[in-house]
Amino acid sequence: MPSKLLFVIFLSAFIASCSSTSKKSVQRYDRAMSLPAFIAIDTKQLKTINVALKGLGYDGNLLATSMQQSQVNAQAGGAGAGFAGALIAMAVMQEVGKNTLQNERNEPVGQFLKTLEDINWDELLLTSPLASDFTLITLETLKQNPENYGNTYIMTPTIHVAANYMSIQLGWELKKYSKRKKGYRNYFQINTPALFSIQQTLTQLNNMSKDEVVSIIQASTQYVKPMIEIDFAVRKEDAQPQSIRFIRDGIKYYERGSLLKVENNLLIYRNLRGELKLHPYDKRY
Repeated sequence: MPSKLLFVIFLSAFIASCSSTSKKSVQRYDRAMSLPAFIAIDTKQLKTINVALKGLGYDGNLLATSMQQSQVNAQAGGAGAGFAGALIAMAVMQEVGKNTLQNERNEPVGQFLKTLEDINWDELLLTSPLASDFTLITLETLKQNPENYGNTYIMTPTIHVAANYMSIQLGWELKKYSKRKKGYRNYFQINTPALFSIQQTLTQLNNMSKDEVVSIIQASTQYVKPMIEIDFAVRKEDAQPQSIRFIRDGIKYYERGSLLKVENNLLIYRNLRGELKLHPYDKRY
């Protein structure tokens, strides 16, 4: 195999590893489905908790200017070297830039993040409304005796502090446990009420006790079942995309998606990617 081709393959693999993500594509059945008989909880994603790097309307391209400049600089070294140098520089800068940005975003609420990481998540979920709505089992239990658990879904929860620090984002991947390579998979997000007043500082957030945080997250799990029910029942063609605008705690929010439910100052909508989100709001505009 020519050395130039080997280099391109290596380069492609390197870039892919730098830009890889654990989030897979949304896969839905456009027909009514029965609710899970069992849900196997996988808490592996709760070992590390960060501040979200994006909010509503985020374009996902924080490093565009820097990467463009790296391409210009690399091209000065010749056509082949310029192309390779630009690609490597872009991949490295994406990874380094993301890590640097994450550290910067985490620093102001470091104590609060430590409080979140110290929570016993298995205990929290087993004492939450989620445990009343579904029969919960561990992933290990499912793997040991899969034949005993028909119509089982695997739930992989995540926790982030919102990009503006005002709330917690409880997210989860839900996928059907099956030997088939393709099957139902979707992503959900519940945004909690504000953790502190907009007139207060981040000190208020860092001083929150573990018990306060656990109570807030447990209360949010009451919406897990209704959101899953909506996703199972509503077909994509039944809801047309629109501009979703709302105000909460004096801050304006905007996203494109399909509005699925508005009740008791809560919005549930499907974004353009197909994921379901829940937001409390004060008023719509």
